[in-house]
Amino acid sequence: MADYGSLDTLIVEAKKSAIDAYMRERKYVDIEGQYFRSFGEADITVVTKPDSEGLGGGELLHGLFFPGEESYPDAFNSIRSRVDKAIGKWRGLPKPGDLDEPIARCEEVYSAVASEVLTGGTSSEGEAGIFDSEVSYLLQQAGSLLEDMSGSAITAFRDNFLSESQRILNNQCLLALGIEAGLVAEKKAIEGARQAVADAVDQAQKSFALIASGSGGGKGIDLVFDLLSAVLKIAETVLGKDKPVTAKQLDIGSTLVTTADGIGDTLRTFHPAGDYTSVMTQFENALKTLEDDFKQLETLVNMNLKVDGSIARHEDNRSEFDLKYRSLRSDDIDDIDKGPNSPSREVELQIPDTNLALEISDVYLPEAASAINGAASNVRSINVPLNRDGDVGFGPKGPSESFHELTNLLAALLVDMSQDVEAGAVNFRMVIQMYEEADDANAKSLDSVANTLDTYTELTDPMQ
Repeated sequence: MADYGSLDTLIVEAKKSAIDAYMRERKYVDIEGQYFRSFGEADITVVTKPDSEGLGGGELLHGLFFPGEESYPDAFNSIRSRVDKAIGKWRGLPKPGDLDEPIARCEEVYSAVASEVLTGGTSSEGEAGIFDSEVSYLLQQAGSLLEDMSGSAITAFRDNFLSESQRILNNQCLLALGIEAGLVAEKKAIEGARQAVADAVDQAQKSFALIASGSGGGKGIDLVFDLLSAVLKIAETVLGKDKPVTAKQLDIGSTLVTTADGIGDTLRTFHPAGDYTSVMTQFENALKTLEDDFKQLETLVNMNLKVDGSIARHEDNRSEFDLKYRSLRSDDIDDIDKGPNSPSREVELQIPDTNLALEISDVYLPEAASAINGAASNVRSINVPLNRDGDVGFGPKGPSESFHELTNLLAALLVDMSQDVEAGAVNFRMVIQMYEEADDANAKSLDSVANTLDTYTELTDPMQ
């Protein structure tokens, strides 16, 4: 297999071999670094070859040209220009390894905040990934301490805050999963494109060389590459059969997966005939087909990122990604049963150990908020280096703008969740304080803080 890192050298060799093939079809052979044509001892024509860099050549050194042969320098320039036109846009493709760090950043989101198996694996091998994150542990610890407490306020805090926080964090991880799927697809597409370009140049050069040697090029090396189907299989691995139920319900990653499921064999094979013109034409056709496949793939990745962002922002799905928690107030923790039944443990607030309860508000929730904010910072640091020379694929920057938009949304959602968890900690501390010192002043203070927290969370909109 040819090395894309040696593309410049491959191109030079392809140009030289193409000119050799062109001249061979005009009855010239390479002897001691010059083109010779002989129709007898008295009729020998010698023409200069291009130099070691494939430049120049085509000048008459000896003998006579047939009518029209005086244009060899122009013909050589045309051959070189034709190769450059076919291959030029493929110079300077991104390095696939540059996407490893952003992929790792996505995985760090899971390890920070997720509580469940999110996927069958994000690698091409499809290993299972089980995440029991730092935040999940902290929220579970907080929930364990709540087990010794009772009352409607505790129930509301557990069901409407702790459990909802984890559920929404898991859904936010689905966005990270969608970003990672796009990154993995891009990485594999770039790897495939780089290899296909290098192979196309190398194999064309070998076919030209066969023609130049007099062996013919019809049975030379086919130009073969398989880009799209392989990449989409990766997408299916990341977001396919094993993706979470929530992802299936929300259609996160649906564009990539649907396409991966429906795609057929896209193996590209080009069979040049045994002449210069055929090899050059098939070389150009191969790179044009590669361009079409690469653009299709990047368009698909871009569409998937856009769709995932639209799903998250849709009003019907807002509660899946953005916590809306009403802070507890004095009414929620009054020791008087306001319902039709007599006072009961299910209604009245009971906190056997306030010191343990304070661990929820002063330790576990602040640490969870900090970890969520750290995950947001990781997402903010994601840079998707997709710049390339020329108008290849989805454009000079690929779908990097759509990656940027979705990572910004995810970061904003995580920051908002971090603030919500901080607010929950403040609210719960005030509840404990009122429980310990049940008086009107504390009740008013709790209600005032609760109103402030709710107003603040309503004003912050991560979707904007």
